[in-house]
Amino acid sequence: MILTERKPSEELLYYRALSKRVDLSKNQQLKLKRLESGYEGECTYDEVYESIISHLPVFRDVYLEIEGSHVQCDALIVHDNGYLLHEIKNYNGEFHYNGNQWLLRGNEVSEDPIIQLERTRKKFIKLKYSNNVQFNIDGKVVFTHIDFSLELIDTPSTDKIILRNQLKRHLSSLKDLTYNDQSLNRVELIKNNIVANPFHNEKANFSDLKKGVYCRNCSSFNIQKSKFHFQCKNCLSKYTIHTIVLQAISDHKSLFNNREFIKKEIYDILNGSISMQTIYNVLKIYCTKQDKGRHTTYRFKYHDFDEAEKSVPKQFRYKDHVKLV
Repeated sequence: MILTERKPSEELLYYRALSKRVDLSKNQQLKLKRLESGYEGECTYDEVYESIISHLPVFRDVYLEIEGSHVQCDALIVHDNGYLLHEIKNYNGEFHYNGNQWLLRGNEVSEDPIIQLERTRKKFIKLKYSNNVQFNIDGKVVFTHIDFSLELIDTPSTDKIILRNQLKRHLSSLKDLTYNDQSLNRVELIKNNIVANPFHNEKANFSDLKKGVYCRNCSSFNIQKSKFHFQCKNCLSKYTIHTIVLQAISDHKSLFNNREFIKKEIYDILNGSISMQTIYNVLKIYCTKQDKGRHTTYRFKYHDFDEAEKSVPKQFRYKDHVKLV
């Protein structure tokens, strides 16, 4: 019973869109790589979870505000006795855990997943007392990468760690947990405390962005326009004009933190390659419209390109044609 669908985070979408139109710094490249890896690990977890568990409500990738502070939950399972937190990590390589110290190839790792998990668990204890309710809160750190290995040395936290080859067995053990109508209050308690991601507020500088149409398949700007398509000269993929405009709108949302915009901004980011009328026709489908005197502003209604494309059935004669690279 999935209560919130997992989607690429706003931060990941921001760096994906930014990488298409600027040369990322080394730190930005590492950040994008880490975000992609984290999302991939979460999706791996979801696939295994759904193959085993269906009777328990689960919140995925939610931010909660608890007594003025914020906490993120990768996966939060609700059951009759309380909650089970799963902190998901997609680490790759040979790690050593000695006490409270994580080491990779002899170098200390700055992030301690066990401490992260315990901090989150303590926030739930605050939630319990501030709402005068009773529930148990337990948690595990789940490592999803098949090439992750861990040597445990003198640590009492082994019961908090689930490796990839243990995940199916761990989830199967949750089949004994129950959920009934009395647990609905626990679901509502979480819903009432969900907030938007409070940690991401980055915005691009419009003047720094490379303008024009890029290929969704290989990211090349070497694009040729025909009457109904744009074709990439690099990989030969073809995209309808509708798809190109939708991608530009989705990118704009990610690059500028979902602020309102005027249609000329989409015209400019595409370097004038698509007419204002055509852009307007696409905006009407995927955006909310706000009349503000001389200017009309728009705001994208969807989380990202994929959600928008799935939500609005296309009934066009011309289709996208993506070539494998």
